[in-house]
Amino acid sequence: FRVASELLAPLRGRILGAILGNHELSYIRKAGALSFYTCEDPKTPGFCERLGCAPFGYSARLDVSIWFGDEKGRRRKSGREPDRIVRFGAHHGAGGAITPGGKLNRALAWGGIWQDCDVVFWAHSHAMTDWIQPRLFKGDGCARDHQYHVGLTGGYNRAYYPSIIPSYAERGAYPPTAIGSPVVRCLSNGRTRVEIST
Repeated sequence: FRVASELLAPLRGRILGAILGNHELSYIRKAGALSFYTCEDPKTPGFCERLGCAPFGYSARLDVSIWFGDEKGRRRKSGREPDRIVRFGAHHGAGGAITPGGKLNRALAWGGIWQDCDVVFWAHSHAMTDWIQPRLFKGDGCARDHQYHVGLTGGYNRAYYPSIIPSYAERGAYPPTAIGSPVVRCLSNGRTRVEIST
């Protein structure tokens, strides 16, 4: 966790929170402590303290308030109501699906729990894709559609690399993974766009 927190140090203060995953849970079970995730010893700051972010646990649901700049790109004055509130759901992810449809279906099933989310992030599967799922809701006396976005994160290690010791992906005969994370752009016209950058 020290190496990861050093790599992410330039983003300190801009990261909202950190989600635990299955690997971190195995470390917790072995070490019997949460010290790498959140601070148990004041002399040794945990991952979240190092990055100035909240420990979200294994899943989270949060609202992000957005203020758009004016026509000249200047920030709006503080104290105003936000121009937009985007509701996020995030989960480390689960399951061992290999096919793209299996990975996406698992994320959509969990995302279906949070009917009011605008964007759902799902990791674990290393699939690196996005999906827009229209939903109907009642508004102004008639049914209206609301687009909800699902973003699956990629991996952060190469699946196949030249080595005598095979990777986890190679041992399990998993397909190669895309490297990177989805990016969410909230536009001033009210639209939300999930962009996948590789």
